[in-house]
Amino acid sequence: NGFKPTVILVDNANEIYHAALFVPLTLYVSWQALLLAGDPQQLTSPVQATRPGRNEAGDNSLVSAIELLDHHRTNVMHLKTQYRMPKSIAKFPHKHFDNMYPVRQGGVVDLMSDARQAFRKVLCEDYGIEPRAESEYFFLDVPNGLSRQVSGEDSSFNCCNAEAIFQLTENLVRQGLPPDGIVVLCFHRAQVELVSRTLRKSNNDSIKSINVRTVDSLRGREASVVIVDFVQAEHLNFGNLKWPQTGPVRPTQLIRNYHRIKLALTRATDGLVVVGQMALFATTMYTGGGMLENTLFWMVHDAQTRGLVHTADNIVASQIDSVGSAQIRDPASDSPVLARQRQERSIYVQYMLDCGCRALKAKTK
Repeated sequence: NGFKPTVILVDNANEIYHAALFVPLTLYVSWQALLLAGDPQQLTSPVQATRPGRNEAGDNSLVSAIELLDHHRTNVMHLKTQYRMPKSIAKFPHKHFDNMYPVRQGGVVDLMSDARQAFRKVLCEDYGIEPRAESEYFFLDVPNGLSRQVSGEDSSFNCCNAEAIFQLTENLVRQGLPPDGIVVLCFHRAQVELVSRTLRKSNNDSIKSINVRTVDSLRGREASVVIVDFVQAEHLNFGNLKWPQTGPVRPTQLIRNYHRIKLALTRATDGLVVVGQMALFATTMYTGGGMLENTLFWMVHDAQTRGLVHTADNIVASQIDSVGSAQIRDPASDSPVLARQRQERSIYVQYMLDCGCRALKAKTK
């Protein structure tokens, strides 16, 4: 129809593959400039193809066009200010993912809001996070959880994590946070179904309506309070304080993908809670990888260092049927054995974090 554009602008360019980008470039021969906007460290398109052969062309096709251009430093301009997250939420993502291109805070994002005040109140009153932390972020450690894989599917669920999230949402709503501003992000679709069922047992209809979805489905969006459930958990021997002979624990590729982790950690505007098994993530240091490949390790290291960890060891799994469930342990039932286990777990986590840091330093010397 005679349309001859001189500039082609592609938004969310991290989600477009080369083949799709070639369509406008070859259809409109009049173009003189191509502008790609997006985050090269965010998830690429959800469309998956058969892995190509191991060669340069094949490897390049596995990444987005903007990630490839960023890798080769081809006329890239990095935005230096963000306006979504308060400093306490942005601190780890900016330091870990954007270390090469520092990002500063837009002044408006650190203004105190009613939602942030309510979130800090939950941290202080319900989870024992020191008020001086002045944080809108914390790590909710669920040490007794155990993830189970759905039969015949590549998806897992964790009953203890679901119960911890149920308690957390009740605390948030009780402090006045609107349910329509709370989103639960799960790394496994089976966990989305389990958390949704768990929330429906509440006597509060507003909690039943809380949005539960997969991490991938929130790309390009944000929410006031985001709860991120990593799902995966294992039985670990906290009394064995030796570096695992078989090497570090390797979580599934789904939760190890740093693009997906960055997406999950950067959706919240007022409050962020990460739910996972800290002892497991503390054993994930892989000295053969770089900073981004060890994101889980550095995430728990950051939370531990900043004093932003609450351990929910009152939630225990009970195997009732093939699905299993979780129950709340009465605090009055605490015994010297449980106290010793709690101490061993704390020592184990700190020991593994220290081992990982020492191993990395030894490699870099």
